[in-house]
Amino acid sequence: IPSLTSEIALIKMYGSEVLAISLNHENLDATSREEHKRRIEKETGLVAFYPLIDGCERAMDAVLCYMEREEKR
Repeated sequence: IPSLTSEIALIKMYGSEVLAISLNHENLDATSREEHKRRIEKETGLVAFYPLIDGCERAMDAVLCYMEREEKR
């Protein structure tokens, strides 16, 4: 399985930008979920979230920031 960072790099090669990472919480206890999320955020520098637990607000914030950046270009 390719690494998350290599997949993000591949997406960028196609001219798109990854803004956030949605995670699956299935089979993870609360402590493991948070550790996993923090590790991914540290590794990628992106917002990571469990949509069914956290909601999508942090992802929407990332989208809005991206839109503001693009408007200034």
